[in-house]
Order: sequence, then C-alpha cells, then structure tokens
Amino acid sequence: MTALEIVFLLFIMIIVTLVIIRLVQTYVTITPIVKPIENWQDTYNYDSEKAKCRNICDRYISGSFGGHSCDQTEAIRFCKEKVALDINGNRQPGEKNVGNLVMGIPYCEDGLYCFHILPDCSCGGQTLTAQECLRILCNYYNSTSIGYTKEEATAVIQNLINPGTCHYVDEVTGKNESYWYIHAGYLQGCI
Repeated sequence: MTALEIVFLLFIMIIVTLVIIRLVQTYVTITPIVKPIENWQDTYNYDSEKAKCRNICDRYISGSFGGHSCDQTEAIRFCKEKVALDINGNRQPGEKNVGNLVMGIPYCEDGLYCFHILPDCSCGGQTLTAQECLRILCNYYNSTSIGYTKEEATAVIQNLINPGTCHYVDEVTGKNESYWYIHAGYLQGCI
C-alpha cells in the first residue's frame, strides 16, 4: 500500500465518521425519562389525598367541633399536612429524591402539601396558599402562647415544611432550588 492510498483511506474514514456522527446527532435524542405532568390530577393517589385535604379544609371553613368558622387550628393543620402523590409515574407516591415538573414548576414527591393540590381552600377572605400558610405558621409559632422568636419560628417551619429531597437545577439561575418554596418565602422564613 502506498502513502497515497493510506492518505485516501484515512480521508474516506474521516468522511464516514463525520456522517455517522451527524446521523447520531440527528436521529438519537436524549429525552427525559419522565415526561412533565400538565396537571396534578394526572398523578397517582391524587383523589384520595385531595379528599384528605378537603376534609381538613371543610373543618377549617365550618369550625371543628362546633367552633367558629375559619378555625385557625384547622388552618395550621391544613398548612402542615403533607400529601403523598406519585409525580414520576411509577405508582410509588411520596418517594425521596424523586421529582418532576408539574405545570412547568419543579416539585419533589416528598415535598408536597395540601396547599399544592387544594388551592381553593378559603374562608373569610383568607385562601390557604403556600404564602398564606407561611404567614399563618409564623404568627402561630411567634405568638405569645407558643413564644418562639422569629428565628426559632422560622427554624421550626422550615423543618415542618420543606421542598423535598429531589434536586432540581433551575435553568435561569443555575442553582439547585425549588420554585414554590422560594417563591412562597419559606427560605426567608418569618420576617
């Protein structure tokens, strides 16, 4: 084999390699193992967990045990109530280190609460959202009956309410964070 033939063969091999690389890039796509969920109702265990939260919400609205409506004890219970949903589709709800995008927002299976799946729990103009729950819990733990400082109340709340253990890196900030937890103010706590 002459040097010219070797150069020609190397040239052909380079062209074939480039064609193969191009084919792989065009036709082989890496897709996420879990597809994003468009709505909470698509998750396994949703109906039973929503019913559990609805019962607490109903007691909050009507007043538990014959109490006054907008029962703050039940509001606190609603806010602290964790739910077990399966958002990755393997029919094992509430797993640690598992998460997915629901309606474009990252959630961890072990960091879901009633205010996520029942956003319409309202009484007397107060809707129990993640933000409102933080305010209610801060007021409760910082009240004279409990007596925690704002720092102590924040520590207790962050221990009770957390975003879960899955890891999500936000494409905008590049940080490992959970949108709802930060957006609702739980990272800052009781200010």
